[in-house]
Amino acid sequence: MGRIEIHGFLAFGTVLDDVRQPLACIGRQRMFDTLKTVIVIVSHDRCHLLERTLASLAECDLPPEYAGVMVVENGRQFGAERAVAMADPRLHATYIFEPSSSKSQALNRVLEQLTDEFIVYLDDDVRVEPHTVRRYIDAATEHVQGFYFGGPTGADYEQEPPEWLREYMPASATGFSLGEATRRVDRPCFLGFNWAAFSADIRRVGGFPEHIGPGAPRGQTIGEESEVQRKLLASGMNGLYLPEAMVWHYVPKDRCTTTWVKKRSHTSGLVMGLQDSDRGLVSTGKTVSRIVVFLCLTIVLSTCWSPRWLWWPRFKLAYYLGFLQGRYRRPGSVSPSPQAIP
Repeated sequence: MGRIEIHGFLAFGTVLDDVRQPLACIGRQRMFDTLKTVIVIVSHDRCHLLERTLASLAECDLPPEYAGVMVVENGRQFGAERAVAMADPRLHATYIFEPSSSKSQALNRVLEQLTDEFIVYLDDDVRVEPHTVRRYIDAATEHVQGFYFGGPTGADYEQEPPEWLREYMPASATGFSLGEATRRVDRPCFLGFNWAAFSADIRRVGGFPEHIGPGAPRGQTIGEESEVQRKLLASGMNGLYLPEAMVWHYVPKDRCTTTWVKKRSHTSGLVMGLQDSDRGLVSTGKTVSRIVVFLCLTIVLSTCWSPRWLWWPRFKLAYYLGFLQGRYRRPGSVSPSPQAIP
């Protein structure tokens, strides 16, 4: 296990006991005097955006159930500790350093420091709407058993992408919404930078899978939150969509290009291939046939004047090439890109 440095209100053996109330869990029943909520942010080399995120949190309505924000800088130290030290004192910000480049491993280190606190998961590049934290806390107070939560997201673009390209960009770069009404969900759909759950529930299903997510060793560099949500659903829990719990995700201009979308399509295919259990000849034949079809379309449409029709087969070709690569990748293969595209 790597070295862990902790500074702030969650330091070992000191203030931790003062910011959380004892919990008594009997079977599946969760009981506590006061709900304690912790916001968790994993950060890697984006200190200027982290400062923006913390500043937006400082503008939020922070009810008494809010205990603080834990910022985990993983891989290398790029200055997040300074950003945490300069944060508004109302945030009760805590800094943790985790040497591992695995985001999932960093998230699991946080779980080791908690008992049954309610965790709101954000990223270091989001802008939080003022009422989001309170909405999460209100929902957790009302549904203390059997639920995890998530909210909608929007995009803060450094430079607006072409309208046609948005159709092929992932939800993390365009926005996510299930409408304007609170509703239950039965699939793992909440994005990793805007969802919440009780720490004990996440530990109960095994925590975050350390072979998935940014810094993962096998190339499955997205989807760690989806895997946890899938396990929570399989354990009998429900997801609850909160339309008022809104955050905005910063999207740099280099992620609004055809090159990035093509790379992300390959990554998505790779992830699906790694998860696919059907390695039979029939299934493989179908994948290869799709590759041939989209390769032919790429050639035929290479002179097309419309960028949509020019790039659509290239994105699909990248996806299926990634899918085939992921399906037959050897366990333990090292990802060529240690830091993932979130």
